[in-house]
Amino acid sequence: MEKIHKQNLNDNKEIEVDHRKIAKELEIFYIDENIGKGFPIWLENGVKLKKAIHDYIYEQEEKYNFIHVETPEVGLLDLYKTSGHYQLYKNNMFPEMKFKDEESFVLRPMACPHHIMIYKHKKRSYKELPLRLAEHVNQFRFEPSGSLLGLERTRAMELTDSHIFLRDDQLESEIKLVLNLVEKTLAKFNIKIDYIELALRDKKDLKKYHGDSKKWDQSESILRNFLQKNKIKFIEKIGEAAFYGPKIDVQIKTLLGHIITVSTIQLDFFLPERFELEYFDKDLNTIRPIMIHRGLIGTYERFIAVLLEQTKGNLPFWLAPNQVVILPINNKYHLEYAKKIYQFLLDNKIRVKLDFSNERLGHKIRLYQTQKYKYQIIIGDEEVKNDKISYRRYQSKKTDILKIAEFLKLIKS
Repeated sequence: MEKIHKQNLNDNKEIEVDHRKIAKELEIFYIDENIGKGFPIWLENGVKLKKAIHDYIYEQEEKYNFIHVETPEVGLLDLYKTSGHYQLYKNNMFPEMKFKDEESFVLRPMACPHHIMIYKHKKRSYKELPLRLAEHVNQFRFEPSGSLLGLERTRAMELTDSHIFLRDDQLESEIKLVLNLVEKTLAKFNIKIDYIELALRDKKDLKKYHGDSKKWDQSESILRNFLQKNKIKFIEKIGEAAFYGPKIDVQIKTLLGHIITVSTIQLDFFLPERFELEYFDKDLNTIRPIMIHRGLIGTYERFIAVLLEQTKGNLPFWLAPNQVVILPINNKYHLEYAKKIYQFLLDNKIRVKLDFSNERLGHKIRLYQTQKYKYQIIIGDEEVKNDKISYRRYQSKKTDILKIAEFLKLIKS
C-alpha cells in the first residue's frame, strides 16, 4: 500500500477515461436536476455493479466477524448535538426538519451516533469486545453546488461504514486487523493508491476539535507508532483529522488531480466520553471503551468513480454489469435455441442479455463492444445443429466454439 502510483495523462486521454463519460457509455448513473444536483440516479447497470461490490464486502466483513446492522437515515437533532456534529459540522448538514409541536430531526451526515446508541442500548461486558458493527450507510451532506462532480462529490452517498468498540489492550491488534482488511479489499479490486496519510489536528485552530490536548497527543502517537512499527510509508497532514480524532487515510489521485480518501481508520477517545459509554471489566469496574471509525472503501459513489477511471470501464468479469450477450442471427431459426442458452446462463447466476431485435448483426456486435460486454455469443445454423455456441471475448476478433457447459466452466474460472 505504501507504493506511490502516479498517472500522467494528456487532456484527450483524460476525457476518454473520465468516470462520467465511461458511466454514460455503460449506463451506470446519471444526475437529474429535476430531482436535485448531487443526487445520483443509479441505473440498472449501476445497481448490478454496486451489488457485486456489496456482496464481496459483506462476505469479507462476516469473515472478519463484523456484525451487520441497519439504522434510520434520520436522527433527532439532539443526537447530533450530543455527538458534536451539529456544533462542528453544521454547515455540511441539511437543515433540521421540525413538525408542529414535535421533535426536530436531521438527515444524518454520518452514522456514528446511531451505532453508538446500538452499543449503549444494553450493558456491555469486557468479554463482548471488540464489538464490530458494520453498515452500508445512506447518508447526506450538503456540498456546495460548485464542488459537485459526478460520483466523486455528491450530496447523497452510501458509505461502507463500521464502528468498532474495544478495550485499550486490543488497540494495536484491532488497527492491524482493519488495515489487513483494507489492504485485502483494495487488492481484490486492483486499486492503485497514491499515498497513505496520517491526518492530524491543527494545534493553531483547536476550536475545530473535541477533547483535551493530552488525549489528542496520545491518540496521534498511537497511530504514528503503529505505522512506523509496521514499516508503512506515510505522510503527515496537519488539520486533516476528524473533529473527534486522528486517522489513517488511504488517498487516491483522480484523473482530474483531486486527492480523495478511499479507506479510512479513525481513532476516537472522545465520542465514548460524550455519550458516556461503558463496559464492565472482570472485577465489575466500569471502563470507558475506545472507538475506531472504519470506512472500508469509502462511499460507493467515490469508489466506483475511481474504479471506472482506473479500469477505463473494462471491469473484471465478476464485477462487470454487462457479462454476456446472446445474439441469434435469425430469430425464425435461432431464437428458440438462444432462449435455451439464455435461461441456462440465467439459472447459473450469469448477468446475461438476449438481443432478438431486428438490427443487423454487425451493428449489434459493435454496440456491445462499446458497452463492454465481456462475451458475445453468436447463435446460427451450425450452433443449433451441433448444440454448441460461438463466442467472442471483449476486444477480440477471434471466435471460439464450445458446448454451453464448457463455456460456463470457462467464464466461472
